[in-house]
Amino acid sequence: MARITYTDPVDHLEGRLTKDGTIHRQKTYRDDKGRILAVGKKEVYIKENPRDFKKKPQSGAELANFNLISQARDMAVAERANPDRMGYWTRRFKAQLETPEQDAPVDKRTGQRKIYCRLDAFIRACIYRDLRAAR
Repeated sequence: MARITYTDPVDHLEGRLTKDGTIHRQKTYRDDKGRILAVGKKEVYIKENPRDFKKKPQSGAELANFNLISQARDMAVAERANPDRMGYWTRRFKAQLETPEQDAPVDKRTGQRKIYCRLDAFIRACIYRDLRAAR
């Protein structure tokens, strides 16, 4: 994925201009009150040679990791459906916005512990880390 800098008068471009063209996007992360927590980098990419899972299915460690991620996703959905657990996750999420968690992965760009900007991604990542540690 390439980074892009737009020249004046274009500041923002999203989507793709032609059917088989280049895709432009920039993610915006907001809290529960709609305030912007972070803005992602401007990204440009072309989806070339997508994998055909029927011809080349997952196997071995790739399949095991895929199953672990699926299990973490399903558990995160169940956690978000429980109001009591959502209170716990919301408090934990807001705390990590100030100080990253000790077991959070290190961001390669900054060398610091990762701070999550989305609550659902934070819950899923925490559950995934716990499942991987239990293996």
